[in-house]
Amino acid sequence: MITRYVLIAAALCVLALAFTALFVPAVGAELHRALLTPLIAAFYAVRAYIIRLPQLLLWLLPIAIVTALIVRSIVSLPHSEHRRRRERRPKAGEGKLAELIRQIQRTRVSRFARVRVCRRLTETAVRLLAKRRGIPIEEARRRMRSSDWQADPRVTAFLVPHRHHRRPSGGKGFLTELAGTLSFLERFHREG
Repeated sequence: MITRYVLIAAALCVLALAFTALFVPAVGAELHRALLTPLIAAFYAVRAYIIRLPQLLLWLLPIAIVTALIVRSIVSLPHSEHRRRRERRPKAGEGKLAELIRQIQRTRVSRFARVRVCRRLTETAVRLLAKRRGIPIEEARRRMRSSDWQADPRVTAFLVPHRHHRRPSGGKGFLTELAGTLSFLERFHREG
């Protein structure tokens, strides 16, 4: 993000310098003498050395560079990919909690996001129920489906993902129900 601002500032400075050089002849002449003349001289000096090289070398050099890059990428790809996977640590703003926050923010406009949030909360509720009652996960899922876990009926209704496919928009209604469900699950976790 900071790099983008630095690049924008540099581009604006270059544009300002170009317009100043274009419209103020004294600045243009000074810029030409200090910057452009040495660059042009360096270009012609390099060009003079390149012209003296044999034509075969001029053609083989780019081909050798490209070949070396291809061989390096093929040979080191599995090792570097493995190293990247092993060394990668989650940054701030990554992980399950950050993903859940992004999904919740999208619930206002996306039915898919509402269903995803509902499914994640349903899985959380199933794990809480299984842990609290000391039952297997599948048994907890069965109890959730049959509403046999003594929850608030509004929470049970919220944790049905298919219901959110038909809901026309997220809005405050969904977020209010979400807040109620989260507070119920938090109380359920504390009591257990």
